[in-house]
Amino acid sequence: MPILSDIVPGGFTHSANYLVEFEPNSLWYETSLTIAAQALKAGVRTQYHTFMHVPVEVREALQNLTTNLESLENEDRFRLIDSYTGLTALPIQPEPGRLIAGRPQVSLNDPSFLEKYTVNITRLLHEGAPETDKGWLHLDDNTSIYNRYFKEQDVLDLFQTRVFQETRILDLSIFHSVVTGVWSESFYKQFEAQCNGVIDFKVKEEEGQIENYVRVRSLRGKFCDSRWRHLHLKANGEVALENLGEARKKEIGISGWLKGPKKNRRADSWKTLSSLRIHSLVVGRPFRRSVRRREFFR
Repeated sequence: MPILSDIVPGGFTHSANYLVEFEPNSLWYETSLTIAAQALKAGVRTQYHTFMHVPVEVREALQNLTTNLESLENEDRFRLIDSYTGLTALPIQPEPGRLIAGRPQVSLNDPSFLEKYTVNITRLLHEGAPETDKGWLHLDDNTSIYNRYFKEQDVLDLFQTRVFQETRILDLSIFHSVVTGVWSESFYKQFEAQCNGVIDFKVKEEEGQIENYVRVRSLRGKFCDSRWRHLHLKANGEVALENLGEARKKEIGISGWLKGPKKNRRADSWKTLSSLRIHSLVVGRPFRRSVRRREFFR
């Protein structure tokens, strides 16, 4: 994954489950599309699993990031797995998805989902899977959809006893993604303990602007840079990771020297404003008005 390669120098592995925890208004969705596009360009077979987004929109977004999406699908190097259409319960034609490992796809809102999914995993264990279904990168746009249909403990059991088994059998590298704050703290901790790594996406307001960040919080058995890194959204929808060298230049450059440490700017501005107001009490009302006008247009 080129976008995360300098955070995780050794890369991510197959037969592994990674958990992405993202704030609702973060850049996770755009980043997931960027990861998929960059992986395809690097020759990695990629599955994109949409729970929350219209398949046509996912396809269009990926097409903007990689020009040969149709040919990659025809060569079976890209698969769009559509769980969104079935959940709408509307007479919409779903994506013409192929059978994966010879198993039909089961919709989450099917009352017998757990039973059918268990049968599929049992068949995989006994019959095995074709090589064409092994070794894929698999990205979920929003796995949190499970909490609409199952209790927390049922979701944990489902992933531990079935989904993770499927990951090992098919030798997949899966990125499950959950929205922060929709489940209990106990659920997040148990899910994190089951996975091979945890990645966080967050949003922060800085100086009146919304900034997006990502970090690899933990990664079992591998070194990772766990510092928060700034994300930038380009005009074509691609997400770029800020280079740490460039970030350092900004901090030690002349503009940074003039402004001083970012965390102290607001406090310093309040000190300046306070001193001006005190001085205006001594000088008189006309001076205070002029100070306010200058601050407003600064």
